[in-house]
Amino acid sequence: MGRLINLDKVCRVCGKTKQLEMFAKRSKDKYRNECKECTNLKKRKTPVPPKPKDGFKFCASCKEEKSLDKFSVRFILGKNRPYSYCKECERKRDNNRYAHTCNVCHKEYRSGRKDSHHCKECHDEHFIKTYSLLGTLDLSGEKNPMYGKQRFGKENPNYKPNKTDDEREHGRLFEGYGVWRKAVYERDDYTCQCCGKKSEGDIVAHHKDAYSWCKDRRTDVDNGVTLCQRCHHAFHNKYGRGKNTERQFLEFISYYKVENTLP
Repeated sequence: MGRLINLDKVCRVCGKTKQLEMFAKRSKDKYRNECKECTNLKKRKTPVPPKPKDGFKFCASCKEEKSLDKFSVRFILGKNRPYSYCKECERKRDNNRYAHTCNVCHKEYRSGRKDSHHCKECHDEHFIKTYSLLGTLDLSGEKNPMYGKQRFGKENPNYKPNKTDDEREHGRLFEGYGVWRKAVYERDDYTCQCCGKKSEGDIVAHHKDAYSWCKDRRTDVDNGVTLCQRCHHAFHNKYGRGKNTERQFLEFISYYKVENTLP
């Protein structure tokens, strides 16, 4: 019979008998005298934390034992696991993540914002007072310096410098077009001139002679008429788009008045 092989070994550090797989190999057939657990403990640079009670966990920052609901949860390796820091310590760490130099007093400070420029003391002294003063000003209606002012082109905050002139013309983004549209609505009392429906946010300013070919009358109020979206779609479904004329519009209105229905 062959020689029996002992699959257990005694650790010289902890004195416990453990299986060979719990020991690190020293060579092909030989194992170390210390188990892996004792070897790892010897290499640790920090003390082994005590084992927490069920439903509790030790915070890696403040070292206090706290219930699991005091920790944020992270999805790690397919499971929801509590974070190493408690919520309070995590908040403190996040609020002191970045180092800055104050632009006013030149004091070094830490903040949770990467783009911070002023320490809390300078912010409270120089900016909070400004915000409080602005809150006391009445800038409503005509008291607002921008009241009634229309800004066109580059002066408009929505101006897009990358657009070409052709794109602006196609998108009807030129000075005076918005004024023309509002004037058409006000003249027609925001009411569809075909079916008589009052505006519910669904009206359009229609060009009698089309915008595409009649460039001289693009902002002529007499060339505009208010239509609801339903009548506007019905008109273009019948006459198409791009080469419409005022004669087509008069024909469209006459049909509606006689038949009391859209063509």
